[in-house]
Amino acid sequence: MIRLPAREHRRLVAIHGWTGVGLGLLLYVVVATGTVAVLAREIGAWSSGTLATRAPLSRALDAAVGRAIVDAPPGLRDTVDLSAAADDRLAVSLRGPAGPDARGIDLDVAPDGAVLRRRDGPAADIEDADPPGALAAFLVDLHVRLYVPAPWGYAVTGVAGLALLAAALSGFAIHRHLLKDIFTLRRGARPGLTARDRHNMAGAWALPFAVVLAVTGSVFSWSASAGFPALAWMSYGGDREALFAALAGPPPPADPTPAPRADLDAVMADAAARAGAAPTYVRLARPGRADARITVYAAPPAGALTGHTLVYDGASGTLLEDRRAFGRVASVGGTLYGLMAPLHFGDFAGPASKVAWAALGLCSCVATLGGIRLWLARRDDRASALLDRCTAIVGLGLPFATAGAAAGFFAGLPGGGGPGWTEAGFLAAAAAATVAGIALPRRRVGPALSAATGIGLALLPALRWAAGEPGWGAALAAGRLAVPSGDVAVLAIAAAFLWTAAPAAMRDRRPFRPGRAVP
Repeated sequence: MIRLPAREHRRLVAIHGWTGVGLGLLLYVVVATGTVAVLAREIGAWSSGTLATRAPLSRALDAAVGRAIVDAPPGLRDTVDLSAAADDRLAVSLRGPAGPDARGIDLDVAPDGAVLRRRDGPAADIEDADPPGALAAFLVDLHVRLYVPAPWGYAVTGVAGLALLAAALSGFAIHRHLLKDIFTLRRGARPGLTARDRHNMAGAWALPFAVVLAVTGSVFSWSASAGFPALAWMSYGGDREALFAALAGPPPPADPTPAPRADLDAVMADAAARAGAAPTYVRLARPGRADARITVYAAPPAGALTGHTLVYDGASGTLLEDRRAFGRVASVGGTLYGLMAPLHFGDFAGPASKVAWAALGLCSCVATLGGIRLWLARRDDRASALLDRCTAIVGLGLPFATAGAAAGFFAGLPGGGGPGWTEAGFLAAAAAATVAGIALPRRRVGPALSAATGIGLALLPALRWAAGEPGWGAALAAGRLAVPSGDVAVLAIAAAFLWTAAPAAMRDRRPFRPGRAVP
């Protein structure tokens, strides 16, 4: 507890309340989508139904990549990107020189080297996420920039990060019994007291997490939208290429002399040994030329928080540089920047840290919505009534829209629909939730959306199976627990929404009225 004079305490209470009310719904959307995005890799494994047991970047690649380069037109060999796709497939992207008219080729290569799918055309049209990974990619992008065009989307999430920081710090300062609030929930008390206990309890548990999330999220959002452009303007007269050359090193002198490609398999083996972990992404720049480069991005090794970026000569296969997360030399700032991603997404200790981050994110969502309702309970005017309805629509409409995105994803899988179906499902469900929230009486909005979300989530395992994804028997036989555990988790969340909807519809038939005082 921080003992403050009454005047300062009232000011902090006002800051805490108005921050939550003014930006609370935006803050809730960013935190809620982030809670889901923390589990994006697990959601991708469940939704894609992959039964692969070997990462595609850990097998022999040189022959398949060589064929892809030879078969591509000369103008589409400027860069070749390699990454993992679903079902043990290798994703190969070939691109020509960057520009508004850039074209490319995307290939899905099977473990035996056969090309399973090929997409040609303008680079902007074929850069959509791989259909088996479209759901996870959509959820991450929704959190990162709320699907607002760059750089404005990053600015919006950056504002939400600053609002979360202000709410967390002011909440910490005004808490009179922080340790006591962590364990206090008076279930038999009046509804107002129970609501306040729930808000204080969720906020107290999530307080350290909220500070970490706010700081790291703000750094990511503002560095992309304002930080790097400002640094380039101040230090290099606005020349961003000069800035990134200083951070990552200047490009090699252009030398189009034909040269044999380095053995990619030998490079990958060397990178894995140096990094102590499997490569996750590979870029070949100007393959077949004397100035070629191979950049290998590796996951953090066991016990580490940051991975390696290894740069090789593309002709000889010689290691040229082991890059830092930020900058070319070791520094405190670079180390701190490298820690931002694992701390923000909670993947620094495997599944345990991810589950903890998801649970704390849920606590932050409960505290945010609960705080708005507590603020509204002391007011009785038309604006408060409108904000109450908006809170119900956004608070419960977002989970319903997320279920709609998953339903759209599974609906589009049989035809290879890709991200368009996922986005369409999200927007259709969001529109339905908005219409229902406007048309229904205020007291019925929450229960109706909770029930709809529960039903929608309960249908997802059946939709997944109907889309041709593997069942539990095949998944368990392959030793892949993501499919059955994902189904069980979705059904458990569906049951929770249905459980909360039924009592809410029966125990209090009176509408919520702003102005009903909370003791």
